[in-house]
Amino acid sequence: MEERLLDKFLQARSKCLKITRKWFETTSRELLLEEYPDDEELKKKGHQLSDSWITKFCKRHGISYRTKSNKKSLPHLNYIPDVYKYCHFALSLPSSIPAEARFHLNQVPLSLQDTNEKTYEMKGSKNVQILSSKVDMSKRTATLQLCFSAKRPKPPISVILHGRPYIDKHGKVNPRMPANSRIMSEMKDYDPRVKVYFNPEAWADVTVSQAWAEDYSEWMYERCLLKSKNI
Repeated sequence: MEERLLDKFLQARSKCLKITRKWFETTSRELLLEEYPDDEELKKKGHQLSDSWITKFCKRHGISYRTKSNKKSLPHLNYIPDVYKYCHFALSLPSSIPAEARFHLNQVPLSLQDTNEKTYEMKGSKNVQILSSKVDMSKRTATLQLCFSAKRPKPPISVILHGRPYIDKHGKVNPRMPANSRIMSEMKDYDPRVKVYFNPEAWADVTVSQAWAEDYSEWMYERCLLKSKNI
């Protein structure tokens, strides 16, 4: 089985697939079931490799846990055009709006998908590549919403959590409260410095945006400029 497991490993890495200890456990069980298809005890109890066996297997065959090396990193000079573009935009703003009345709003989607960029690879390999898979942000669990101003204290951080908002008997939606009673009971433990909203898709729809604007009105001027991104 060990030679077949090594062959499977080499085939997977030739396709730049990510290899973890879980992969070794799952693949070894599949190989054992192929070799002993009539073993009822194996089918019922399954099979799990010990950590020491995996460690010794890797040592015998020259395999180590490596960090992905095919990251695309742009030199800082490549960002200069974007910086100039933003400066040009800032200079083109009407002088009637002071710097402290200009805000920038941005969203960062959060997902619980695995983003670990390490894999088992043969020792001595110059490049450790992992087949990249785009994180499906349609399955986001929360959205972090940040608002900044150059000359004023930062407004509180807000988080949009995945969940249905509360709807009262008149049909009015309140995104500040969840429909789930269990989550509502947990809100007393939330950090009071963070504004929390609820949305079935964990993003800012019209209802959430209106509630956010009402809650943050004390931070805004009567006449201000709000530049948003990813909204």
